[in-house]
Amino acid sequence: MAYHRRTDAGLGGAKLSDEDVERISNFLVNRASYSDKWLYRAKCLRCHDDRELRRAKYTAVEWEQIVERVSRRQVYAFRTEWKRQINRYLRENLAVEPPPEGTPERERRETKISFEMRCGVCHSLDILVRPRTFEETDAEMVERMRLKAPSLISYDEVRRLTDFVGAVPQDLEKFQEMFPHDRKLEISW
Repeated sequence: MAYHRRTDAGLGGAKLSDEDVERISNFLVNRASYSDKWLYRAKCLRCHDDRELRRAKYTAVEWEQIVERVSRRQVYAFRTEWKRQINRYLRENLAVEPPPEGTPERERRETKISFEMRCGVCHSLDILVRPRTFEETDAEMVERMRLKAPSLISYDEVRRLTDFVGAVPQDLEKFQEMFPHDRKLEISW
């Protein structure tokens, strides 16, 4: 990175070595321009009530999935650093501890996250509540996707994901509670 630096210490300026200029410049370039809380308020609270989000009871990983999902739908609204800051705020202030290992609730949450990571990167997840364009069972659909993307879905995951897909609520409102921000938001500016 090129720096313009005055060689004199005019106007009360301090004489700095090239090393000091480099360190200070790197600090300023890498400094967040907004606080974590400010970004949470600007990106989340513009549409949601803080009390609503605090009642949501998501783990840190689930919050990360939601932030990732909304950022895929609103690509210009979420810079990479902003996502990190929002995730940090959510993790430190709203996230709940995951259920204990080996419990059905823990497995359900982990399967949901697995489903989102494997299917949600390419598809809007609400495809599960829309009428399908052709007849096939949940197992056939998951297997078809496994064959298309074997690096995303292992053979061992087929049954678990099939069971999960079969249990997804068909009511759109309940689905949207389960997968917030699955569709692009239309916000009037």
